[in-house]
Amino acid sequence: MAFAHVNSIRRAPSERCNRAFPVRRFLGDMTSAERDAVLELTNNPPRGSKLAAARDFGIDLSLLVSSLELTPTQRARRLSRAASFFDSVRVIVRKNR
Repeated sequence: MAFAHVNSIRRAPSERCNRAFPVRRFLGDMTSAERDAVLELTNNPPRGSKLAAARDFGIDLSLLVSSLELTPTQRARRLSRAASFFDSVRVIVRKNR
C-alpha cells in the first residue's frame, strides 16, 4: 500500500483553531440545512463565483460533494488505493516497453 501510514495518523485539531474557525470535516458532520446549502451552491453556483468558474472550466462539482461525504480517513484510504493502482499500472507499462 502506497500510503499505509495514513491509517495510523490520528491528529486532533487544535482547540483554539476550532473555536476561531468552526470547520466541518465532512458533509456527515453538517446539519441538514448546511448540507442543503452546499448542494445548492454546487448545483447552482452564483454567477461570477469561483464555483461557477470551476464548473465552466469543466470541473464536475458533484465529485467535490461526493468526496466531502467521506470522512478524512475514507478519503485517505481511497487515495492510497488509487496510488497503489497507478503504481501497478506503471510497472506493467515499463515491462511492456
